[in-house]
Amino acid sequence: MASAAVVARHRTRKRAELIAYKGGSCELCGYSRCVAVLEFHHRDPALKLFPLSMTNCGKPRAILRAEADKCALLCANCHREIHAG
Repeated sequence: MASAAVVARHRTRKRAELIAYKGGSCELCGYSRCVAVLEFHHRDPALKLFPLSMTNCGKPRAILRAEADKCALLCANCHREIHAG
């Protein structure tokens, strides 16, 4: 059984791959300084199968990429502004 630290590193690496796959910066403002601030925003919530969180980054890459294709990569600030209207 993998240790918690190994699992965390694996999920962090897969999240970083997804961020790079989506361009590596906020689609609205271009922010890219800290990847911890970048988030995945589902453009159409009705198509969302699962959130792209660290917990779900243990899923296979193909499934993660398919879900990421439904999302915009945004910094936390732009993401909050979208949800605030």
